[in-house]
Amino acid sequence: MHRLRIAGALALALATLAGVPASAAAQGWLSDRDTAQGPGVRIGNFVLHPGFGIEGGYDTNLFREDNGVTGAALLRMTAHAFLENLRPSLTPSGVEDGASESASGQRRVHFRLGGSASYLVFFEDRADNNLAATGEFLLTYNPEGRLSATLENLYTRTVRPFVDATTVDAAPSFARNINETEARFILGSRGRVFQSTLGYRFRVDFFEDQVFDYANSFTHRPYLNFSYRFLPQTAVVAETTVRYRTYPSAAGAPTVLPDGTLLTTRVGLNGALSNRVSFSLVAGYSAGFFDALDDFDSPNVRAELRWRPRPSLAFATGYDRRFTPSFVGSFVRTDDLYASVRILAFGSFLLQSRLSVSFNETGLAISGTGDALGTQNRRQDTRVSSTTYTEYRFTDWLAVTASLNVLVDITDFQFIEPPDGTVFPDPAGGFVSIEALAGLRVFY
Repeated sequence: MHRLRIAGALALALATLAGVPASAAAQGWLSDRDTAQGPGVRIGNFVLHPGFGIEGGYDTNLFREDNGVTGAALLRMTAHAFLENLRPSLTPSGVEDGASESASGQRRVHFRLGGSASYLVFFEDRADNNLAATGEFLLTYNPEGRLSATLENLYTRTVRPFVDATTVDAAPSFARNINETEARFILGSRGRVFQSTLGYRFRVDFFEDQVFDYANSFTHRPYLNFSYRFLPQTAVVAETTVRYRTYPSAAGAPTVLPDGTLLTTRVGLNGALSNRVSFSLVAGYSAGFFDALDDFDSPNVRAELRWRPRPSLAFATGYDRRFTPSFVGSFVRTDDLYASVRILAFGSFLLQSRLSVSFNETGLAISGTGDALGTQNRRQDTRVSSTTYTEYRFTDWLAVTASLNVLVDITDFQFIEPPDGTVFPDPAGGFVSIEALAGLRVFY
């Protein structure tokens, strides 16, 4: 019974949090490489960027509850390091080293390795202190050539609570590990007027707590993209992606999690109206095919307008309709309206912020016994999220930081109590969470 209680809560909590921007869960400076890095330490033909930051603050709703919410103070200590080989223009006097540059001065190999580790202290008995982490590896052969090949791996471990855990005897760690390995090949004509990309990405999504193992998944994602530049800064683009997801441990889950395939294809324009204004406009079709529950097909579209009046100031706004896998109802359709701004003033003050309002609807949501999972066959949510990060740099290696993340989920969806009397924790009634942090970081 305990397994069903928290597993059902996980299903709805993960569906609720699927639209949270990555920056809301990680440090603001790690979401952007230029922000994270300082001058760097030269090591031969490589440059190393180490750093450390400490932040303290408060989360008003640590477990994403709709009533009786629990707020908690938290402390986060983060160390990071990134290693990358230098571009030819950065080597001493432009002299070739015979290993990473071609005779024309182009870099034969682009290599990047890095990661971060964050120790989180929660001042709340129901949440254990734990270690979050990220890791990345990238190797590209012939990056400036007509034919290039890339191997990339990205790893993320998150430990933030996402549901009330009081219904189980032992509080879970909430640790979730996601690893994505990608191989891609890019073929372009001379001058990159025409370019095509063929790639494949394999994703492993693994929860360390046994009570959540029904949500573990494998995802295979081949894709094929084309672009044709018919103006100096404008190109026709076409994108096709196939995403096949399987749940190896879904038997006995409180909600049906069938294996399935999501197909997405888009075509459109990506270009510039002027030196300061650029845009993207693509539209196409999405379809989902599942071993159980209902299939779907629907149009999709992505439109974005970008304005950069000066190098230190950038705005963007857009709309994105997308379909992604879901832990409830197999898929979720998201209609996302967003706006963002990035300001760098006087070379020392940075502000970056993003506001999003999304309208989400899942496919048919039923329990593992085939009964209705909630008061509606399809869950509908309105989500408002805002992420803001700011820092002031005293020097090129020391800065004070502050961040404010707000997430509001509005839904009428409620669990139906199963016939066996199992009571689900109820994160489905909507919630409000505000997280504010301030700190200090050193970087080089």
